[in-house]
Amino acid sequence: MPLITCPDCGREVSDAAPACPHCGRPFQPTPSTPPAAPKPIAGIVVACVLGVLTLVWTYTRPPSAPPMDEARGLSNAVHGLGSGLLLIGALMSLGGHRWGNTVVRATSFLMIALVGLLILVMKTAVDEHAMVTNQPLPAGISAVLWAALVVGLFPWLLYLYFFRKSKYP
Repeated sequence: MPLITCPDCGREVSDAAPACPHCGRPFQPTPSTPPAAPKPIAGIVVACVLGVLTLVWTYTRPPSAPPMDEARGLSNAVHGLGSGLLLIGALMSLGGHRWGNTVVRATSFLMIALVGLLILVMKTAVDEHAMVTNQPLPAGISAVLWAALVVGLFPWLLYLYFFRKSKYP
């Protein structure tokens, strides 16, 4: 046990003593460190599994028709970037790094914006292809794009929920 000096009498006293045994001066209890908050294990597991599945899906899809090549390349780049950052943040959080949850949340916000822009780019590409080929758009193309938007945004909203508060000081 370390010794401290009493501010009143100047003698050495144990730091565990509630008061100085010589002069009776009470000591303030030292605050103990709070217990570490639990890590968001459910979020880490979901982020790692879905992140790896997204990377596999992104880079193993068969080639698309030529008019959609640029949109497919952009989609692969966006999803690859987002999944890579997601996995980095989830692993940082698993390791106890204080910025892990922040990286996942920032990536989620970024991906929500990029997925929305990606859907707009894909709709523009489909519209341009329809105008160039003079073929009418398929009846359900808008429904498919809205479904893609919802499916593309759902995991990122889920990550925001799981990593909603930083668990580390």
